Amino acid sequence: MSLGQKDVLQNVRKIRSAYISYLEHTSSTSANIWDLIDLELEVSYHKLPKLQDPSASIGLLWIWRQLKYQVEIYENFLEGYTAKESCELAYQQTYSRYHSWFVRAIFSRSFNAAPSELVIFEHMTGLKGEDARDKAKLEMEIFVNKVKEVVEELERGIEERGINDPTRV
Repeated sequence: MSLGQKDVLQNVRKIRSAYISYLEHTSSTSANIWDLIDLELEVSYHKLPKLQDPSASIGLLWIWRQLKYQVEIYENFLEGYTAKESCELAYQQTYSRYHSWFVRAIFSRSFNAAPSELVIFEHMTGLKGEDARDKAKLEMEIFVNKVKEVVEELERGIEERGINDPTRV
């Protein structure tokens, strides 16, 4: 999980850097994420469909994928899948097409080391047993209901702008 957190922070830094650059090079005093990406596209910073890294576009693309992955994991948990199954299914639905064989193998091995659902739920909530399971499932449901809409909105913007870089990492 800490690796995922570092990855998110790295992508946020890419967006923040683009935001600062945007403000320095325009007369604007504020901007939203689409302003940053539209400027990158307007000045032909990218050779679509490949995105330059670092950029707001690549940062947003990977944050979107990360959020989508988390939503998929939680949805799978809520449907009754085990931790391993939840992660594997979510990975297949979000990341596998963007990863090389080597990276896919690393992820596959990490799924085999997934702790039990109860251990995950207890870690998430600080509670024990069924109380942990009940609270975790409620929190996952709230997360999915709120974040899924954001994920879908990001996906629309990414697809409209043609920045869903298919390059493997």
